[in-house]
Amino acid sequence: MRRSVVPAQITTVEDRVLGNLTPYQAGLISAPLVFGIVVYAMLPPNFHLVMYKIGIVVGLELIGGVLSIKKDDQMLAFWIAKRLRYNMRSRLYIYDKNDDFLRSNVAEISQSDIGEKQETEAAKTPMLATSEIGTGEIVRIEQIMADERANLRFKAGKDGKLYALIEEIK
Repeated sequence: MRRSVVPAQITTVEDRVLGNLTPYQAGLISAPLVFGIVVYAMLPPNFHLVMYKIGIVVGLELIGGVLSIKKDDQMLAFWIAKRLRYNMRSRLYIYDKNDDFLRSNVAEISQSDIGEKQETEAAKTPMLATSEIGTGEIVRIEQIMADERANLRFKAGKDGKLYALIEEIK
């Protein structure tokens, strides 16, 4: 059995159609010529060589030739397309982790299921213990919070509770 080494760059080698031209380059150069034949036949005077027809064909051929120039193994037309795509992209991205787009495991939920689910969740959640604060105490707390000397700070505890810390006013 005979073995041979396959070069690693075999997938990056471009096809050459005409001499050193790739199919895209040949298309960019030959498309204006085909369009020029249509212009020569259709625009008045039909099948006569006139200066404006020559100007149209030469201008399009120059544009196609410039776009087919290669720099860093990519044609100028691809560089322009990349730049246009970059400039046309949206500048603002809003991340929403609740987005269902392209999720395959999300089941369809009907409105009746949502109502039943909310009722059952409301029945399961325990009521939080709240202490009754009188009006006098509320007024005193608001006065302390308004006083700049009290140095009011909020601290989140490890258990998820929010604590208000007030230094003693002398």
